[in-house]
Amino acid sequence: MLTSLRLRNFKSFADAQAPFGPLTLLVGANASGKSNVLDALRLLRGLGAEHLQLEQVLAGTAGWTGIRGGIHEAVRTGADAFVLESSWRVEPVQPEQPALSFDHLIECAVTPYPVIRRERLLEVGRQVPLLEAELVDEEGRAALFVSMMQEEPFLTYDVRESALGFLDIRFSAHVGELVGDLLRALGGIRLLDVVPSAMRGYVPQKRRELGENGENLSAILWQLCQEPEQKRELVDWLSELCSPELADIEFSLTDEGDVMLRLAETNGGKVSARSLSDGTLRFLGELVALRTAPKGSIVLLEELGRELHPSRVHLLVEYLESITEERGIQVIATTHSPLVLEALGPKARGDVVALGHVPDQPGTVMKRVSDLARFEEVVERRGMAYLFTTNWLEQAL
Repeated sequence: MLTSLRLRNFKSFADAQAPFGPLTLLVGANASGKSNVLDALRLLRGLGAEHLQLEQVLAGTAGWTGIRGGIHEAVRTGADAFVLESSWRVEPVQPEQPALSFDHLIECAVTPYPVIRRERLLEVGRQVPLLEAELVDEEGRAALFVSMMQEEPFLTYDVRESALGFLDIRFSAHVGELVGDLLRALGGIRLLDVVPSAMRGYVPQKRRELGENGENLSAILWQLCQEPEQKRELVDWLSELCSPELADIEFSLTDEGDVMLRLAETNGGKVSARSLSDGTLRFLGELVALRTAPKGSIVLLEELGRELHPSRVHLLVEYLESITEERGIQVIATTHSPLVLEALGPKARGDVVALGHVPDQPGTVMKRVSDLARFEEVVERRGMAYLFTTNWLEQAL
């Protein structure tokens, strides 16, 4: 789980840091920097788990969508490099082992070409870094020190990539295993940007992943509904969302092995994915993404609560709070909906992170709302939504 993130000269951020909980909502005005936080996490996944070069992560390559703004807009105006510092708590593969905590730092330059200038990985509680790498000359050589490594600490490797990918277990079994834990955490970062128009047609039954835009929804739902208990749970959630009331989830199948979702209503009507509302498809996509995310995943969601009827928003929030605890996943989502915030329980409410621009302070400011002065007092008197429908938040930042 990501426990803290600090961004320096990354996009709209000059220097900002905030802690993160199991369910963390990012709030703020348009262009305040919320999506830039998600971009930073995708960048870490691309460099770590995907083993891509920095230029590929930023600009995009086959099978990978680049970071918004590409190479040069990843760096704050006036700077030539950015730094991402993240803290992680990683659950062990073996249940009897304790959880581990890591601090990771990576500094990326974009001129004259994208390279990684510096990288450090520190296990919390140890004095010596597990990994410390630094660019030492223009030929692309880097000094790489690995704690407990028997070989010479100077290695030559491609500084367009993260040094995490070079820590083969032959250097040190201990280091290799710990780095593997972090890489699994980075590999669990999944962005979901549901596009209802991509969810309306037939898809092959054999598809096993929902897809970044939710395009394989019908296939994944078909697989889930083969288990009666899972199907009943999905029907129960959807029956509260839909009007008229939902009776069952059905599917249209083709001879070629393609499938399309169809909802059966209590009044006898049947509505296929082609005719379902955008709000219903978006809710379904988010629900299925969270239901199928492996333990330890970090699910990134854009515009939580968008297109849902106000009377149904609490259903999504209730599901988010229950699923993060039940399945051991983390959800980080942006939202503009005061109703989503109002529906949060006490723990998730305190973990909301507010972003904004403050006079006389450079770049985006990012703070956990429970750390803001008079937060609890104002919420108790006025309610959570008051903070975000007035200028209280901007003043408190």
